[in-house]
Amino acid sequence: MLLRILLVISFLFLGTLVGCQPIRSGHNTNAKLEKIVEASTLYQKGNSLYEPSKSVTDQTKKKALLEEAITNYQQSIKLYPEIPCAFHNLGNCFMDLSKLETNKHKKKELLEKSKKSYQETIKLEPQSSNAFYNIGLACDYLVKLEDNNTKKKELLEESKKNYQKSIELQPGDANVFNKLGFCFDELAELETDDNKKKELFKEAMEKYQKAIELKPNYASALNNLGFCFIGLSKLEEGTNEKKTLLEEAKKNIEQAIKLDENNAYALDSLGSCLIELAEIATGETKEETTQKKVSLLKEAKKNLEKASSIDPNITEIFTNLKTSLSKLAELEDDPLKKKALLDEAKKAEAKYNQLIEKQKNNN
Repeated sequence: MLLRILLVISFLFLGTLVGCQPIRSGHNTNAKLEKIVEASTLYQKGNSLYEPSKSVTDQTKKKALLEEAITNYQQSIKLYPEIPCAFHNLGNCFMDLSKLETNKHKKKELLEKSKKSYQETIKLEPQSSNAFYNIGLACDYLVKLEDNNTKKKELLEESKKNYQKSIELQPGDANVFNKLGFCFDELAELETDDNKKKELFKEAMEKYQKAIELKPNYASALNNLGFCFIGLSKLEEGTNEKKTLLEEAKKNIEQAIKLDENNAYALDSLGSCLIELAEIATGETKEETTQKKVSLLKEAKKNLEKASSIDPNITEIFTNLKTSLSKLAELEDDPLKKKALLDEAKKAEAKYNQLIEKQKNNN
């Protein structure tokens, strides 16, 4: 009996440590105490499997640890469904499993289970900023798996609402502001009305700037802010206005790369920005204009090739790489060099198609 009492006390203490509500232990009968003790033991067994899974690189071993942890958390919850941390860690396990899953349908199922677990956490612990944040994160992942734009918008709105609640509860987390900014950013990309699109980009920029204010060397937020400037530039008709926005984009993205030189997304963003700058580049003569365009496009190509070597699974990189190569070919007078550039462009297109086909096969 002493051992059981110690287990309950240790579990109550653990709940306080990790920021979850402790078990409500008042007026417990011996039978209920037995359940609480067993639930506590199963919960801690789940933790002993979940925690080491974070550092395991072998996917098969990681999956086995997560699945066993899930079984223990579920059994703990079945015995005593009032442990917020059990629901929260169960959600974490489902989310981590989704990252290992290649089948689109199964990935969605795991993310939905993850969301439901976090929602149960909130029922027991309404002030859990982490649970609201993780619901937002699960929605973000679901957006990437969704083909229907209406459903994408619904998920982004749900994500936005949960990130806003997380910020309300814990207003100093730069990461949450960055994620919230990305929701506005994605909603802008889906918007067809240019005025509404502009407003959404501006909302996103405000959130990214807040993230950078809280964490000045935040490479992801700097890159995202730069990408918003590119988005806004595409909505401007005047060349000067476009150039101003693109130069601002370039400055922020280059700062992100300076902080994280192997950030494939930032290198891709820089490539995209340079392609846009090449489009509006002008000189005093036709030859000077061509030289400026070629210089910018070569720089774009260099950054995109580096991005593809770091992460060869980002489809946008190969779209932009194809564009830079095709535009360089248009400006090339030498037939052999032109052919070589066009051949490279075809290879980039083939790689893009290969990635798209792979995604379809995983559905």
